[in-house]
Amino acid sequence: MYKHGLVFGKFYPFHKGHQHLIRTAMEQSDHVTVVVCSLASERIPGELRHAWVNQSVREMGTEEEFKSKNTTVNVVHLSKTVPQEPSEHPDFWQIWTDLLEDYLEENDAPYDALFTSEDYGFPMAEHLGCQHVLVDKERSTFPISGTACREELYVHSNAKNPHFTKGFKQYVELETKPAEAYDHRIVIVGSESCGKSTMTHNLAKALNGVAVDEYGRTYTDEFTIESLADFYVLLQTQLHDFLYTPKPEGKNSILISDTDAIVTQTFADLYFPLREKEFDLISDKHIRAYKEYADLYILLKPTVKWVDDGTREHEAYREFAHGRIKSLLEKYEIPFVEIEDTDYDVRTSTALEAVRDLMKKV
Repeated sequence: MYKHGLVFGKFYPFHKGHQHLIRTAMEQSDHVTVVVCSLASERIPGELRHAWVNQSVREMGTEEEFKSKNTTVNVVHLSKTVPQEPSEHPDFWQIWTDLLEDYLEENDAPYDALFTSEDYGFPMAEHLGCQHVLVDKERSTFPISGTACREELYVHSNAKNPHFTKGFKQYVELETKPAEAYDHRIVIVGSESCGKSTMTHNLAKALNGVAVDEYGRTYTDEFTIESLADFYVLLQTQLHDFLYTPKPEGKNSILISDTDAIVTQTFADLYFPLREKEFDLISDKHIRAYKEYADLYILLKPTVKWVDDGTREHEAYREFAHGRIKSLLEKYEIPFVEIEDTDYDVRTSTALEAVRDLMKKV
């Protein structure tokens, strides 16, 4: 067993072979540092790849094997422009040694194992002064590569490769797959504890439609919000559910979605007001996708009583969040109906009237 394992790479994109490499490091180490390296010229943003790796590690960490031995993992993002090959700089190995050792925190043990699936791991480990653990160099466990993944995306528009991770599969589908066919899509937005979930299910029941729950509620039932990486996962999964939730037999062709990218961005503003621009670029792209597919937005004012359900934290932020959401709807020129009545039944009736008016016009 190693005290401190190291895994680094581009994860361009993050596939199940990479997942297997990290799992192996976690199985054989008390603590693991995973460094996600990216360049600005790469088509899949490094911040998104970092988020996929981070979420995969958090999910693996809930497995009994890793909980019982208290394995800890730190996933970091290296976005500096640095030499990619020894031929690019005479001090290539020292540059990379210094970069990787910079991620050693104050109380960390030094790296004693470098886990890779490539021969470059041998000289890199020698410069780091640690053991090289070569994992599945022949790709026999997961016959996949980053190059093959990119070809599936950019040449074949294929999201069906079984060796794609969940995050990358969602990404490929969002880039290439047509949305599920619905006659109408309705989006419910608002600040915390304004009745979005209740409204979503009330409308779905009244209209015999399909409800798409807020993924953030599902996510925070299992994980705490620790970094901006969490919000990349929330953005991507919520949009994926909005576009690709299938219509069950017997349901009408109307989808009601609790939350969108505007709400997710508004809470990212609260948690991480200082952040990289890539998040806002992806958020902008997602907001425009909602605008393209949504037929109606319903904005709920926070006029109902605050309900502390154990996950909500920002009662004092409700009015500000409402104003922020409304200003973004106006900025993107998204038509919406604003509901402010304090009675839940009246709110539902008003929303139903707005939806039925929409359906009459089509």
